[in-house]
Amino acid sequence: MSQDKQKILLVGNPNIGKSALFHALSGEIIELEKYKDNRIEILKTSLNKRAEIIYTQGIYEISRFSDESYVVFDLIENLKENDFVINIVNADTLQRDLFLTLHLIDCKVPLVLVINQITKLLSEKEKINYEKLAQKLNIKVFFISTLTNEGIQDLKDFILSEPEVKADIIQDPELVRELEKALENNNSCNIPLKNHFEALMWLESDKKLLKRHDCEYCDIEPEKNSKQKMYVQRQERVNNLIESLNNKFTEPESVLELTKEKPKVKTKKLNKAIWQTFIYFIICLVVFIMLSFLHERFFWY
Repeated sequence: MSQDKQKILLVGNPNIGKSALFHALSGEIIELEKYKDNRIEILKTSLNKRAEIIYTQGIYEISRFSDESYVVFDLIENLKENDFVINIVNADTLQRDLFLTLHLIDCKVPLVLVINQITKLLSEKEKINYEKLAQKLNIKVFFISTLTNEGIQDLKDFILSEPEVKADIIQDPELVRELEKALENNNSCNIPLKNHFEALMWLESDKKLLKRHDCEYCDIEPEKNSKQKMYVQRQERVNNLIESLNNKFTEPESVLELTKEKPKVKTKKLNKAIWQTFIYFIICLVVFIMLSFLHERFFWY
């Protein structure tokens, strides 16, 4: 394949539908490339002479934690000007999947969001709210189902149109300040970081990057636990997004009123049953006392 082709990476968590989407989008020929001493396989397919789609292994974060994530890390790091990422998420597990989405955004990676309806079909109201979420993140969104192939053709037409996908806006002001500070070489060892991706990896103490700049063991390495701190903050941002999304899915007032009235009906029936049981007990007790009295009166002798 020629090197000037636009590269589109399929990136997402494991078991999210990447493989099914890749095969639904793939052309007639699928190529296999091996990385990391032939341990990791990457699939490629050409849609036309100008675009190729690359299937990547499932990851939860941008890091070099494992062989799979190492390969995806390198592919993302080497994206060129017109390349972009298709981030596929599951409609049922957004709170888990959006962590990777925000990590990609924080890396200033050009991104398109694909919501896969694996086990349920979203209502039109839910789709509108997800689109609002995507607009808030400045991401173009597609709704697909890898089970029914719904939306696959729309996504394929978009790719074939040779879109110019721009990097999204980072939503965390504190992170923006830290990235700008790192890019301005405003640190003790004046590390010449090339872009936001390198700056974020430096802040997250990527060992290979630190070693490349002879900074792995020096005292100007990013503060300890900075990666954990950034991960916690990113997860909080995900939680806030999900909370704002769930607030939009409130039921109509009439339905809420009906659900409030049902417990009252049940309580009323329960109280009635308790009273009936109590009265029955009193009657039985009275009858028992009367029979005891009569027995004592007439049969004592």
